[in-house]
Amino acid sequence: MIATSQITLKYFETGHTFMSADSVHHGVEKGMKITNEGNIYDFNDFIKAVENSNVKKINVICLKNEDVLNWKPGD
Repeated sequence: MIATSQITLKYFETGHTFMSADSVHHGVEKGMKITNEGNIYDFNDFIKAVENSNVKKINVICLKNEDVLNWKPGD
């Protein structure tokens, strides 16, 4: 247990912050709504949703198991 007399919580207010990723997230949400009538059942559906997003800078690259290296701690 921590002995304290005050706890301060800081958080962003909705609509008062903007990051460049916000437009990407919004585009993907829109893509999800038009893919399979808004139904995302598996990862391939999600890939289609990202590809259907209105963000033109997204290039979807799917990794396979052999694309991921088996790193060991300390290497």
